[in-house]
Amino acid sequence: MEVKKEYTPYMKDIFRALPQTLFIKDAEGRYAFTTKVCDLVNGGAEKSIIGKRDYEIQFDKELGMRYYKEDMEIVEKGISTHTIDVVVADGEKHYIEVMKNPIYNDEHEVIGICGICNDATELMNIREKYEQLSLHDSLTGLYNRNYIVRFNFDNEKSLPCSYIVCDCNGLKIINDQYGHSIGDEYLCKMAEILKKTAPEGSVIIRWGGDEFVVVTPGCDEELQKDIIKNIKEEQKIISEKDGRIGLAVGGAVRTELEVSECDVLKLADERMYADKTECKKTLSQKTLCKIS
Repeated sequence: MEVKKEYTPYMKDIFRALPQTLFIKDAEGRYAFTTKVCDLVNGGAEKSIIGKRDYEIQFDKELGMRYYKEDMEIVEKGISTHTIDVVVADGEKHYIEVMKNPIYNDEHEVIGICGICNDATELMNIREKYEQLSLHDSLTGLYNRNYIVRFNFDNEKSLPCSYIVCDCNGLKIINDQYGHSIGDEYLCKMAEILKKTAPEGSVIIRWGGDEFVVVTPGCDEELQKDIIKNIKEEQKIISEKDGRIGLAVGGAVRTELEVSECDVLKLADERMYADKTECKKTLSQKTLCKIS
C-alpha cells in the first residue's frame, strides 16, 4: 500500500469516511481491525469488536455462528465468500452484504481474512420492487405470465398438476355501460374469488385482459373438480345478479411430462370456452322463459 506522506496522519479519518466498512480478522476469526462499528452489532459498553468473533457480537446468534464457520472455511480452504443477509434491528429490516477474502503470507499460508461490509438495503428494496413489478399484475396483485421465472412445474414432483383457466364473462359490457374503473373492480373481485378458492400451494396468474389461470401442483382430477365447483359456487353471488357476468371455467390435469404444459393449457382453455358457450345458452333459455 502506498500513501502520500501528508495523508498519513489522516488515514483513520479516511477509513471512517469510506462508504463501506473494511475489516480484518485473524486466523481464529477474531476481528483485528475495522474502520467502524455499526449499530447492527453488539460492541458492548466500549463499542468495540476487536478481539471478538462474530458469534459474540451478532445479535442474531445463528447468523453470527454461520459467519464464524465461513471464516474457518476461508482459513482452511482459501476460498472467498459473498453473502447478503437480512438483519432486523429496532423493527427495521436491513440487508447486509459481506465479501471476504483470505490473507496470505509469503509462504502462501492463510494468516487471516480481509473483507468489506456494506448496507445493501436500498439496493435490495429497489430489486424487490422491480421484481414485484416484473412478476405481478399491478391491478390484481396476482402473478403475470412471467411467473415461470419464479415457479417451475415442469417436473415429476409437481405431477399430477392442475391447470384451471377462467375467463370473466361480460367484461366488455361492464366497461361499455359503467366505465373501465368498474370493470377493474370486477376483475379484482374475480381475482379475490380465485384467491379464496385456490388450495394452498397454488399459483394464480392473470393470464391476459380478462383471463386467469390457477396452477396447483400435486392436484388430481377429483380435487380439480372440487376446486372448479368451489369457484362456481363463489361466483354465483355475482352471476345471479346479472347472468351476463361471472366466470367461465375449464380445467385439465397434467399427469405425465410427455404432455407439454402448453398442450394442457390449450385443453383447459377449450373446456373453458365450452363452459362459456353453455353459460350463454343457459342465459338465452332464461331470457326466452321470461319473454314467454
